[in-house]
Amino acid sequence: MNKYEFEEKLIDVQELIEEGRYQEAVNECENLNLDLLTKPRVLNQIARAYEKCRRYEDAEILLLQAREYASKSRGILFHLCNVAIRAGDLEGAEEYYEDFCRLAPRDIQRYVLQYRLSYAKGRPDEELIEILEIIRRDEPNDHWLYILAQYYVRAGRTDDAVAVCDEIDLWFDNGKYVYRAAE
Repeated sequence: MNKYEFEEKLIDVQELIEEGRYQEAVNECENLNLDLLTKPRVLNQIARAYEKCRRYEDAEILLLQAREYASKSRGILFHLCNVAIRAGDLEGAEEYYEDFCRLAPRDIQRYVLQYRLSYAKGRPDEELIEILEIIRRDEPNDHWLYILAQYYVRAGRTDDAVAVCDEIDLWFDNGKYVYRAAE
């Protein structure tokens, strides 16, 4: 396959991914030598398709390749950590998390990673609540606020749960978490 044919196939793969046809995209990638790719954004995009197909090791390989070309990319490190968590590689996820924190010490996404890693490790609810409260304070998001409210309910802190649900209703217009919080 020459360079032109490779580029054409790659465009086809990207279109499949944009359409949400991940398995077809991954099948097309099987016929491509992805080692030739040097564009981190494209590697990251293809890695997402592999992740959607639960092929976490392949996704991690592509993300590590992307990281070679964009070593300072927080997005790639964030994605790497999430893939490692989903793959059950908590040791690897911990390393990626530490790298992410070194690269972006003030990025709120580090708390998202910390929560996901702590959850995967089976940490106690109180520890997870503490992390979610930091997210609530620094950059509220309806998804994370709703999860915090659920933890408050489990911990018997119904007044706190109601307060968080009221906060969701106040700050966010619509969406599934807004509707759930209203219930």
